[in-house]
Order: sequence, then C-alpha cells, then structure tokens
Amino acid sequence: MNGARLTAVILMAVAIAVALGTVGYPAGSQGVPGPALLPRLLAAALLLASAWLVVWPPSSAPPPMPPRRARAIAWTLAGLLVYVALWDVVPFVVRTALALLLFLRVLDVAWRPAVVTALVLAGAVFVVFERLLAVRL
Repeated sequence: MNGARLTAVILMAVAIAVALGTVGYPAGSQGVPGPALLPRLLAAALLLASAWLVVWPPSSAPPPMPPRRARAIAWTLAGLLVYVALWDVVPFVVRTALALLLFLRVLDVAWRPAVVTALVLAGAVFVVFERLLAVRL
C-alpha cells in the first residue's frame, strides 16, 4: 500500500469516527437542522474524498519535502501543542496573539507586520466573541 492509500484509509477511519461521534446528536426537527448536520456532512465529504483516493490514488509520488517546510510543520505542531497546554493558564488574547505571531513568523512575515497582525486579529476575535456573541473565551 502506498502512502496516498494509507493516508486515505486513515482519513476514512477519522470520517467514520466523526460520524459515530454524532450518533447522540439530534439531527433536527421540522425542517430545522440540528447540531449533527455539519459534522455529518463533513464526515460524509471526507469519507467520499478518501474513498476516491483509495480507489484512484495519485499516479506519481509527491516531490520530496524541503527541510525548511519540515521545520515549519514541526514549529506549527509545537505551537499548537503549547497553545492547548496553556488553555487554562494564559488568557485568550495573550495565548492567541503569541500563537499567531509564531505562525506568521513561520510563514516568513516580517516582525513588525506579524506583531501588528497578531495583536489586531487576537483582539478582534476576543471582541467579537466576548462582546458581540457573549461567548466566554
């Protein structure tokens, strides 16, 4: 089994797990969709796409990954792990601004625009959720 088929089989398992995870969710009533609609639609789309890759995998192997991209992926994964680990320790705006700064620097955005973008975006998300939508972050 080549890498594309193996990845597709793993994605099929994820899609099935998502679909099974929504078994207890109401599907909706009287024409109004319930909370199960979106996860089930996404699981179905993922299942179809991964089944397509199992049956018709790409014919050529992907080009080798440059070392720089591998480092960017590693930094991104590490940043996400730290973000989740600090969930209850560091306030949302600080945690999110630092994560965004890391991601923007990984993408080679210069320091000044990266800092401004991270602060503005984290602050905007906080204002929208906390003030306008009344969702505690």
